[in-house]
Amino acid sequence: MREAAKVAEEPPPEAAPAPVAMRVAEVVSSEFAAEYRIPGKVAVPADSADHRFAIASRDMPADLSARIVPKLDPKAYLHAEIKVEGEAPTLAGPVSLYRDGTYMGGARLPSLKPGDTTDLSFGVDDKVTVQFLPQRGQTAEQGFISKEKRVERRFRTNIANLHSRPLAIVVYDQLPVSRAEEIKVAVLAQDTTPGFSKDIHDRPGVLSWSWTAKPGEKKTVDFGYVVTYPPDKPPMGF
Repeated sequence: MREAAKVAEEPPPEAAPAPVAMRVAEVVSSEFAAEYRIPGKVAVPADSADHRFAIASRDMPADLSARIVPKLDPKAYLHAEIKVEGEAPTLAGPVSLYRDGTYMGGARLPSLKPGDTTDLSFGVDDKVTVQFLPQRGQTAEQGFISKEKRVERRFRTNIANLHSRPLAIVVYDQLPVSRAEEIKVAVLAQDTTPGFSKDIHDRPGVLSWSWTAKPGEKKTVDFGYVVTYPPDKPPMGF
């Protein structure tokens, strides 16, 4: 879903200076820099204080998504991935974030060239509900001669989109990664919702499920895995 990102390079309302008329700057871009030529003159008080003046306004398209890491926090966080368009880069510096006109906090933008993207968090999305339900695990032994421990873990996450419009949802989880040959880890296919992606952002073991939830849609994401290991070499946490 594409929206206009509301990002202001100015302090929040309670600390904002008196409004001034915006002077639209002429942007002269080169391959490595951008020069802002501001018409007219502006009087700056000689009081050794910081003063800010708006020189331009810019809309950037954004892909909105609600991201969930249920094991860490059973809440959905609204994120906007913005893309810089046009010929001028975006200067690095602090920005203020607003959602539906409400100040959500501050962030810092890196220096971005046209075509670059960056990610901004707009806080908890209360209209996406999350219920995290760890299921009962199982422990057993297998093998006739050389016994082997087998531990299963299962998790269920219920998500509901209470918005009146579709919204992209991303759920993250993690599969333990074994660094020892005798310790094996595998997804329990029969207990795991299909359609997940693995090793997200080049991080071993990180899984994600993503879809666009319709207004009022509810969905359950199941995840299960099994760890097998010799009784004399138990992995940490098992």
